[in-house]
Amino acid sequence: MKNKLNNIALLFFSLVFISMLQSCFLFPGVKSTHTAPDQDTHEQNGFVKATIINYTFDGCSFMLQLGDGKKLEPVNLPVEFRKDNIKVWIKYQHYKGTSICMAGEMVTVIAIETQTSP
Repeated sequence: MKNKLNNIALLFFSLVFISMLQSCFLFPGVKSTHTAPDQDTHEQNGFVKATIINYTFDGCSFMLQLGDGKKLEPVNLPVEFRKDNIKVWIKYQHYKGTSICMAGEMVTVIAIETQTSP
């Protein structure tokens, strides 16, 4: 009886192992990615990644820093986003005007959302 249970257990684990291997080889195009599922959607809809930075000196306030290091000075950043080091998705347009800050391009935020991914 003990030998029969060992054979059944061995058969079960062998089948599980084989099915795991097959899933890796039968579906080679399916890959695990580290990008957030919403990243492609946001980028397709015209959003860009940015980080809100506290730049409050010399007439400046909170600014948006893009991935390439470029700084944007939003003229209408919502109050709930005026916190340092928040990762966001933004849509913006260029703003024609002058600022005391002059540390970045002035923009109007059209849409802003907190990033849910790392």
